[in-house]
Amino acid sequence: MSVHTEGNESGPTIEGAFSIKRFCREYDVGRSYVYELIKAGKLRAVKASTRTLILKQDAEAWAEALPAINPAH
Repeated sequence: MSVHTEGNESGPTIEGAFSIKRFCREYDVGRSYVYELIKAGKLRAVKASTRTLILKQDAEAWAEALPAINPAH
């Protein structure tokens, strides 16, 4: 993983990881919901100093595990 400092309004980014703010923006979910998922163990998060990050592979695993919508018959 590498650290980048360009173009991020909330500090350096770690390649392959989302800040909570960026995860919410990318997956169109609310901040409180993300923290509920983390607390419930449904979404893995890591700490980098004081920052909470979601690794890309964990974000993708969460999205893949979402239930499909069954079309009405």
